[in-house]
Amino acid sequence: MFIKLEELLISALGDTTIVHFLCAVVLIAICGLAAFIVKLVLSLLFGVITKKGHHATVRNTAKAAKTRKVQTKAAFLIFFYGTQAFSPGMFSAEKIISTISYYAMLFIVVVLIATAVDVFGDVYALFPIAKKRSIKGILQVVKIFVYIVFTIIAISIILGQNPLVLISGVSAFAAILAIVFKDPLLGLVAGVQITADDLLRIGDWVTIPSMDVEGSITDISLISVRVTEFDNTVSVVPAYSFLSTPFTNFRQAISGEKRQFKGMLNIDTTSVRSLTAREASIMISRHKELADKFSDEDDLGGITNLSLYRAYLTECFKASGHIRDEYSCLVSTGSSEGRGIPVKLLFTTDIGDFNTFVEFSSQVYEQSFAAMPDFELNAFQERNAVRT
Repeated sequence: MFIKLEELLISALGDTTIVHFLCAVVLIAICGLAAFIVKLVLSLLFGVITKKGHHATVRNTAKAAKTRKVQTKAAFLIFFYGTQAFSPGMFSAEKIISTISYYAMLFIVVVLIATAVDVFGDVYALFPIAKKRSIKGILQVVKIFVYIVFTIIAISIILGQNPLVLISGVSAFAAILAIVFKDPLLGLVAGVQITADDLLRIGDWVTIPSMDVEGSITDISLISVRVTEFDNTVSVVPAYSFLSTPFTNFRQAISGEKRQFKGMLNIDTTSVRSLTAREASIMISRHKELADKFSDEDDLGGITNLSLYRAYLTECFKASGHIRDEYSCLVSTGSSEGRGIPVKLLFTTDIGDFNTFVEFSSQVYEQSFAAMPDFELNAFQERNAVRT
């Protein structure tokens, strides 16, 4: 049909440059029309599937494909395929148009493959498992691999060399690239390892003391991890930092409703003393928790007020209703290092929520300090503090 159109124009207007130009314009216009029709059909198809698809995954895939503009990219592929096919009818511009169309098709095919990877990632992100196993880093590796392969093929075609020969020649240069792009390569390896070993998940609460970062993981990419902190600021941490820097992940504590509390109080050594049996009985009678623990038959002579204080705290913590019985609940003293007698608090709670845990921890300290006067104890304070 196009040959007859060309012959008709030549017979009517003569074999001139204008005729050749008109033929080229007509052919390009036909390719453009075909591309527009493809885009329109795909847009309508994606819209129908998004609304009336029988399966949620199919609907989500169509929606993601439309959002990623697959229809537009497919239209460009059809356009350049058409110009490549009709390039013999463009006379003197045949070689140029054929070459441009060929490389454009190759590029768009790569873009479509990368878009398909993105669509897969978008659909995967809608599944519950995506919060446990983020594959964003792996998908980025796949896209980088696709781009590298495309680049090697394109260069080999331009140079007229076998791609394998080009790869062997590039390998010597790769060592230099590894040094220059050390950090991105470390991030690449770390991103894959983080995903493979399940070190981090979206929503995990982490702390990195050396970087003064604490917050929730909101994004895990190939070379970086985004952490949203308390004040809603975002810290971007290199992925390899989670392999080279100590950090704490509270996922197990939150999901398992199990958080360990470790605290310490410093008691003034001058306020610790031995009690007579009568003094001990008076202190015990003030607190129901101790009255249930000690009986009248117990010999309390010589017991210290600090021992009763520790026993009181232990019973209070157990009675709070948030202590897990299968783990130890200890209130013990340690050796003094010139800052009073340390009283160490150690127990495991059944609180997973961070805010609730912080509130409970605050109440533990407040209750511990408030009970000191009942046992004639004082908290240690620096005596050489400068007074104004």
